[in-house]
Parts: sequence; C-alpha cells; structure tokens
Amino acid sequence: MKKSKFYNLAKNEVESLQNQRDAIAEWLFTHTLGKVVNSIISRPLFSILASHYLKSSWSLKKIESFKYEFGIDDTDFENVEYQSLNDYFIRKFKPHARSFSRNEWELSSPAEGYYLVSSNAHLPVKGVTTTPNELLDCLPGFEIRQSVVIRLSPKEYHRLHFPFSGVIKSIAPISGRLYSINPVTLKYDQNLFIKNKRIVLELVFDNGVRAYCILIGATYIGSIQLSVKAGDRFLKGDEFGYFEFGGSTAVLLIDTKLNFEEKILSYSEQGIETFAKLGQTIAIKYK
Repeated sequence: MKKSKFYNLAKNEVESLQNQRDAIAEWLFTHTLGKVVNSIISRPLFSILASHYLKSSWSLKKIESFKYEFGIDDTDFENVEYQSLNDYFIRKFKPHARSFSRNEWELSSPAEGYYLVSSNAHLPVKGVTTTPNELLDCLPGFEIRQSVVIRLSPKEYHRLHFPFSGVIKSIAPISGRLYSINPVTLKYDQNLFIKNKRIVLELVFDNGVRAYCILIGATYIGSIQLSVKAGDRFLKGDEFGYFEFGGSTAVLLIDTKLNFEEKILSYSEQGIETFAKLGQTIAIKYK
C-alpha cells in the first residue's frame, strides 16, 4: 500500500496518506486488460447500472466494509439510518460540526478535502496541461488570476458549500466520460479534467470577487446534484450540491489574487496537497 504526504492545515503538520486504491488505478491505466476495463467503466451505461446497485438496499451491507477500508470516523456525522451505500456516501455533518467565518473577506474552504493552489491561471497539478478555456469549454468571461484544485477522497464529506456570499450568474453542464481522477490516474492521462462530465457555475461574490466553480464527475454514479439555479442569491456557507458515489474533484478559477495561507502555497508548489476542513479560512482578500 503506497503512502504519500499531505499538509494538515488544522494540525499544522505533514502527515502520511494511505492510498488504498493506487494499485487498481495503476492497473487501469497501464495494463492492456486494465485499459479495456477502464474504457468500459468510464461509460455512462456502466454508471447507470452501478447507480441502481449503489442506491439500493442491496448495497447496505457494504457500508461497514467501506468505513473499515477508509478508516472513517463517524463522530462528526449525523446519526441516522442510511438506506444504501450512496446514502451513506452523501451523509451530512451534525449541526455546528463545522463553521464558516462571517467575515466576507476570508475565503472559507468550500469542501472538506485536499487542496492544491496556483498563483496563476494554470492548474496546480504537476504534468497537467489543461487550460481554463478547455476546462470551461469556452473562453472565460474574465481574467483568471488563480486556480484551486480540490480533491475529495472517498472517505470525505461530499457536500459543497459557498466560500463567500453572492449570486449565481450561470450554470452550464458539459458532457463527458467518467474516469477516475486522483494523483495516480493523472500521471497517465493529464487530460482527465476535460474528458469527464462536469458542471460549471459562474459566481459573482458580494466582495467583488468573481469565480468559476467546476464540479467534475468520476467513476461509478459520477452524478453531481445541485440544489441551486442560475440567478439564485446565496449566503456564505450555504450548501449548493453534492457528489454521489465515486471520488470527486472541484476546481475554482478566480479573477482576484487572494492571499492564501503561506504553507498552502509552499506545499502546493512542491505538489503536496493541503487537507482543509469544511469552512476553514484558507485565504484572505484584502479590502
């Protein structure tokens, strides 16, 4: 079992991360049979079939083994009766388990996951050549000055929240496949961000910042569920959707140079992710 490093923002220390499924990812992208299997499971039909199982009561028996495999601690999550493995995957935090700063000049982490931050428009993932134009499937409506990639591992909370208050200018779905996206798979295919199904939200925040939030689907259900629509106003910390079963990724493209925590930037330059809890302040916009 491979181990990689990540910086834990809450603990202010570097920790080892166990990647249980690295071997499977390697096989899918490097072996002849694995490539055939990868081609099959990335197709929408496979996800439709997987969806029926993962949302059915037949998958209930998989919850305990899923929790054991990923070492999930349920302390901060609601104590409810789940109806399926997918139902557990999209579980909610207990009230007040996570909090957002009321300061609209502080960027709160919109998801609980692993962050890589770039000081320019290029995605901060080594080897990835994807441009904002390709990711958005169009020309950006404003200059991109920073980008953030957020990886949600299978064990993490999979709901998404707004980092500032503001309004949704537009929502655009982009069709695509459903390949697995993680540090291992990106080594073998740097274009997975633009091959996969995604949804683009254009956001205008009350503090003057503009951003695109791109939600990228992945293997299995690969479904991105939104609870908002274009034109909606929102408050900082409001939930706006969630990823159903499968590893997930979100990308923020920002028009403003925000002042990210120095260690986040330093580790990002080394290709080391920062783990941030939902709602943690990760950057500041100076007035």
